[in-house]
Amino acid sequence: MDEPIDWLPLGSVSVQKYEVYALNWEKEALDDSTLAVGPNAGTIAIAKGHSFSSEAAHSTVIQLYRQDGNFIADIELPNVSLLYFGWTFSNKLICVSTTGRVLVYSSHGRRRPELSFNMGMEALEMGIESCQVFRCHDGKTGLAVLCKTGRFYLTDDCENVTLWRTREVMGKTASVKCWTVLSKDEQTKVICAFGNEVYCLTRELPSEEMELPFPTTVKSYAAISISPNRMKLALLSDGGLVQVCSANFTEFYCEFHSVVGPNVRHVLWCGNEAVFLSDGFHCSFTGMDNESLSLSFDSPHAVCQEIDGIRVFSAKAHEFFSLVHPSLSQIFDVGSLSPAAFLLIAYMEYTKRNYNAYEYVRMIHNQMHEAVLKCIEGAENSFDPATQKKLLHAASFGKIFAPDADVVRYTSTCRILRTLNNLRHTRYAIPLTYCQDL
Repeated sequence: MDEPIDWLPLGSVSVQKYEVYALNWEKEALDDSTLAVGPNAGTIAIAKGHSFSSEAAHSTVIQLYRQDGNFIADIELPNVSLLYFGWTFSNKLICVSTTGRVLVYSSHGRRRPELSFNMGMEALEMGIESCQVFRCHDGKTGLAVLCKTGRFYLTDDCENVTLWRTREVMGKTASVKCWTVLSKDEQTKVICAFGNEVYCLTRELPSEEMELPFPTTVKSYAAISISPNRMKLALLSDGGLVQVCSANFTEFYCEFHSVVGPNVRHVLWCGNEAVFLSDGFHCSFTGMDNESLSLSFDSPHAVCQEIDGIRVFSAKAHEFFSLVHPSLSQIFDVGSLSPAAFLLIAYMEYTKRNYNAYEYVRMIHNQMHEAVLKCIEGAENSFDPATQKKLLHAASFGKIFAPDADVVRYTSTCRILRTLNNLRHTRYAIPLTYCQDL
């Protein structure tokens, strides 16, 4: 239920955990596996006991699972020195070899040879150090690789490949320590770190060293993570200090030390207002006001960032963590005086045949449109069907007193939520949220 008693406070925001599925797989040691999850509740791909490096093994089996842990298929990659695998936003699995060869598979494990490509002659001859998939500004899936020569090659669309190269950072003998791709405002650029120096690389302009807005100078950066709305960056130092700034490096938000220990494996975002850290056994959420929340797991876990939260997969459970949406806070916060909160109380009193319902309606009569809209918005941002139903009934009750309220949005929300709740059923095992469906 979406009630404050279930919320985990995190400063000015709160975190809520949903238990999505009890997993049917038998994964005794997720820490010995590499897991990639398709965005928007997509397919899960797992490579068991595989070492991903530029000297990767030559034979790999990737297992595909649904979100509830039910097995789909095996993918065998013979004679491929696999470096990386990940999912496109159209739920296709791309497997990248150490020589830049890219193999594409469907979510059911079927090879798609017509979509295969390579990342250029330099990758083929010199090899690839690392690579990433990224979401382009137009919603398509791009792929970026860092060659062993220190040069970046990218394509902004994995289904219509056009390779291009960023400008180089001149005078650097050390290798890139960490990097990520930011595609925003019709421009794609690579943000990379050499020690404690951060550079921005594009196709057209010379490399630019960014002036960091942080009050603390670190020795070296180990990871860079971009928020889902592409407005914020989180940088993790070798010493465990996380620093958060705007994507253009002009605004400083906060900095804090990792509370999960020195061996941070994942630096992700939970929504756009909290940084998520994990070492495989422990995780933490930290908001922009430096308030932190720590959790521990009985067994190793793997994680996946969604646009509105974090999916956590353990040996037995699939859980989804998200920030409580402001509309739900306005309705369910203890002592809330918002019109939507009063409308919900009025509806609950009405179901009890209590005359007090009309007293609450009278109190918000001039704000009924706002109350109806917030109840609809709250239902959209709830993952609990019982809460969705209660809020939509309250909105329907409020429409009686606001006949010109937005009927189209109400009916559209009902239809979409009904579809999403059916998809979440174990028959389909696609636990999409309303935000992910947009």
